[in-house]
Amino acid sequence: MKGGRLASNPLVFATFILMALSGVPLAIDSPTSAAASPAAAPNSSAPGISLTGVQAASGTVSSTPYQIVLSSFNEGAGSDRLLVVGVEANDYTVAGISFGGSQLTRAVGSFVNNDAEFWYLTGPAGAADIVVTMTGPTSVVVGAYSFSGVNQTDPIPTSATDYATAAGSPTISISTQYPDSWVLDSPSIYGGVTLGSPMCTQQWDLGASSAITGASSSTVVPIPSNATCSWTASSGDTWDDVAVELKASASSSTTTSTTSTTSTSTTTTTTAGQSSPPGKRFIRIRALNPRSAWGLPGYDAQQVLAMISQMKPDALERYTSGVQNPNAAVPVASGSPPMTVGEFLNASMRACNCYIIPGVSLNQYDQGTFFTTARALLALPVYPKMAYISLDKWHDFSTNHSPDQVKAMFQQLYSQGWAGIGVNANGGYFPTYGYATFTDARVNPSNWQTDSANLADARSESNISLVLLYIDFPKPMDSFAALSPDQQAQVLTDNIASAQSSDGFYFVYPIVQSFWDSNKQTTSSGGPYQGETIYAVMLQLMQQFD
Repeated sequence: MKGGRLASNPLVFATFILMALSGVPLAIDSPTSAAASPAAAPNSSAPGISLTGVQAASGTVSSTPYQIVLSSFNEGAGSDRLLVVGVEANDYTVAGISFGGSQLTRAVGSFVNNDAEFWYLTGPAGAADIVVTMTGPTSVVVGAYSFSGVNQTDPIPTSATDYATAAGSPTISISTQYPDSWVLDSPSIYGGVTLGSPMCTQQWDLGASSAITGASSSTVVPIPSNATCSWTASSGDTWDDVAVELKASASSSTTTSTTSTTSTSTTTTTTAGQSSPPGKRFIRIRALNPRSAWGLPGYDAQQVLAMISQMKPDALERYTSGVQNPNAAVPVASGSPPMTVGEFLNASMRACNCYIIPGVSLNQYDQGTFFTTARALLALPVYPKMAYISLDKWHDFSTNHSPDQVKAMFQQLYSQGWAGIGVNANGGYFPTYGYATFTDARVNPSNWQTDSANLADARSESNISLVLLYIDFPKPMDSFAALSPDQQAQVLTDNIASAQSSDGFYFVYPIVQSFWDSNKQTTSSGGPYQGETIYAVMLQLMQQFD
């Protein structure tokens, strides 16, 4: 099974290769067998930076706590030491990495097709186990570098990500900022493919058959410039690649602080040009879940497109969620030609002459996949390009992260190219420090009025210029679904749609999701709505109030 897709193979296997530079035998804390072989020689040392050891292994982790271990990794001698760990996996990302109990920090990651990540730790000493914990069962390649002579306050000033949605060979470029830097890359590709002929110096190249092939290479960049590392795949396939710049202890910048065009790191940002989504008519059809999973059982693409064409919304709010594979298939009506995710998204926007606002969960932030997901959405081959992004789990993220982390999150999203960012304030409003441009408020299920306190909080920042009212948050939607269709129609008509202009919000009409379908809610034939479906009622309300 190819990378990026969940595997169910119960076999646990491993092929271990010792990169002999460390001079320490390799062991792994996993039910596996091991073998060792020597590694390629390191690059010549750049002034100030020395590579003192490399060690790598591949294996499969199939049971909790999903850990793979490089035993007794020797960090080596010298001052200003840095440990860098690269991970390539096919099904799940890294939950955390430790060296002798000290936690590493994630530098960069990409997971569009397969996972590729770099983590680091400044000032490690001696020999200790490197424990890599994955978020779930997966085949994985792990490699570790030990360096000396690396700047301890800003060891990795620049990072970059790249990936391919069409079959090919991994390649990545990064613009270094400092003289005498090292560049490392970490490609991941389907395990049925082998990698060879690296442009930079190979440090590891391992594979788990039919699962994942992971590798890493390095090069020295004497003056700030663009550096490229590439590999040749035995047969083309989709891939992910990440790269980092290591800054030497004594180096000083000879360029202005910047970030690679494919980088997920950021040093500065500007809020100029931020905007909120335009339009007045917003609908919610949850068509595509993460990994291109079809979210509407019982519907095909043609039925969804017909509804969109009839309603003519200005925006499809949270129409997609998470990373999408534009080449994956979507269900189509009998006799219709096949349709891919990319074709479906473009057809959806043509059906209404509108645009898509995707949703991304902030739970992915601590999982290390948040920024990669956001960048992948921006890169989808759709027109018009997605420009606005809606963030879920805002309450949890805001309460568990510092103001500086919150600001940095927004800054990094804007540096990717997003024009506006929205937050889900269902759990209570928390400040966005001038960065969010729109937000969600909720309906109060106790009286089916707008939650005035929630609405006031949502409008408390001058940068928030659009408030979207949602009823399909879990609690309100459960209560709403418990009403009779006649009561649902009355709530929508008397309490919500008619209050939009006076209360300063736009209602996001909940058309269909996997757990609720307005087409299946039919009012009584003898009642005021004369047997119409809730879908038909909402269509009339859009025409009347939007």
